[in-house]
Amino acid sequence: SPSWRPFEGDLGVGTTSPATAFSGYGSFNAVKDTLQDFGGVYFVDQAVLFDKTLYLIAGDRYVDFRQHIWWPGRQDLEAHTSPDARAMKWTPELGALYKIANGPVSLFYTFSESVVPQTQADISGQSVKPIDCKGWDAGAKVDLLNGALTGTVDYYYTYETNTAIVNSAADIAAGLPSNATFGYYTYGNPQEVKGIQTSLSYHISKDYQLVAGVNENIEAAFVAPNSNASVIGTPIGPVPATQYFVWNRYEVPSGPLKGLILGGGWNHSSEMAVAGGNFNYSHFYTEGFTVEDAMVGYDFKPFGHRARIEVLVKNLTDEIYRDSGGAFGDPRTFVVSLSTRF
Repeated sequence: SPSWRPFEGDLGVGTTSPATAFSGYGSFNAVKDTLQDFGGVYFVDQAVLFDKTLYLIAGDRYVDFRQHIWWPGRQDLEAHTSPDARAMKWTPELGALYKIANGPVSLFYTFSESVVPQTQADISGQSVKPIDCKGWDAGAKVDLLNGALTGTVDYYYTYETNTAIVNSAADIAAGLPSNATFGYYTYGNPQEVKGIQTSLSYHISKDYQLVAGVNENIEAAFVAPNSNASVIGTPIGPVPATQYFVWNRYEVPSGPLKGLILGGGWNHSSEMAVAGGNFNYSHFYTEGFTVEDAMVGYDFKPFGHRARIEVLVKNLTDEIYRDSGGAFGDPRTFVVSLSTRF
């Protein structure tokens, strides 16, 4: 079986050998098997009432999730493996949309629950339990100028619990680095996300379209009760407070350049915490960034069939930045696509 043995050399002045931190572990068999079963049944129904001004949808889903972990060749870990992680739960969803006076403005509300598996296992072999999540959003939609101008604005709220967080105290007590990804975890740790988002699509003409959107995170933080009181109120991760995007698209309708398509826009994210779930990390921020994209395409008809070729350049200025996941974003990237219809 594959094995790993701590380094036993001198790492230099002012450094600590991993052999010191892991001297009690010796060789480590890294082979681990994980089995996940994820199944369920669901039903859903919808209704249209009051002269097509009220739309309703309701459904329920039964989720049956099981995760089993075992360590071939490591009886010492098998002895400490916790019971299988299980999730057996009904997760409902509800929705309603009302068209005011059957006009261009509609109000809507949605609610749903879900179960999200977590696939980690700590050093004792304990399986990480699934996350329980529920959320709702409410807002308004507009449809003006015979559909040329459409938009949405809504307030959203999500609540998650049973999020796994590194147990630094247990790691240190076991001689591991604090925040070790291969160490111990605590569970529960509820978190809330609240925000407002809006989007707009405007066909200024048959050939020119403008799309824009804004998302404002009012809160994305750990809340009480929590296994570690110091993280209450800290960010759940590298989540920007403000994001917005703009995209333009124009197709030449006539003349020698007929069929030429030009597009461009940008995405912006404000500064964000380096990482979540840790009080110290929550006070370090990465800079906000703006990334530009550009596109050129052409509509043509080979052999009498309409076809389109497009070249999209992402991150046109080759910006160096960290995205909303905390990792470095992609450098300048070219994407070429060709499509047709028969």
